[in-house]
Amino acid sequence: MRVAENLEMLDVRLQVMGVQRVVHPTLMWDEENVVLIDTGVPGSLESIRHQAEAADAPFESLNNIVLTQQDIDHISGAAELLAGYPGVAVHAHEKDAHHIRGEKKLSRLTDAFMDRISDRPEEEQAAILRMFDNAVTPVDRVLHDGDQLAFCGGGGLPPEFGHGVYVAAFSVAARLRVFS
Repeated sequence: MRVAENLEMLDVRLQVMGVQRVVHPTLMWDEENVVLIDTGVPGSLESIRHQAEAADAPFESLNNIVLTQQDIDHISGAAELLAGYPGVAVHAHEKDAHHIRGEKKLSRLTDAFMDRISDRPEEEQAAILRMFDNAVTPVDRVLHDGDQLAFCGGGGLPPEFGHGVYVAAFSVAARLRVFS
């Protein structure tokens, strides 16, 4: 869905823990940069690429990924993207970067979560846990509240960017905010 010129919210349909969901990675671009905000889960790349082409976005020039939070539906598609697009810089907020790099356990990977999936068939449990394994991603730039981003018109990170692991915002030059 076109949000503004050179700003496209994508609809990626996926199965997470046996439930059909739609996530909305967002793509923005200018003459020098193509930025993907969040990456979906493993297997999302083809849908993202197809929708980027339909929006006339120069996805083959992808050079930045901004991960807005540490949930697997935001970050676990990053490994697949980075394999196909080496050299892409990954940005994440300081409150999530340690989790995304795998230095700390993802907040959702708790004993209660493991109990919740324990009644699922072994194959499904393994698939769910693979998404967590795929979530480990190098972070090239750790973002802090108020940081200025040097692409697509710049803009600063509003204070709510690091507001916990579930709420994040990203400002663009047009003063639009895309919430994930």
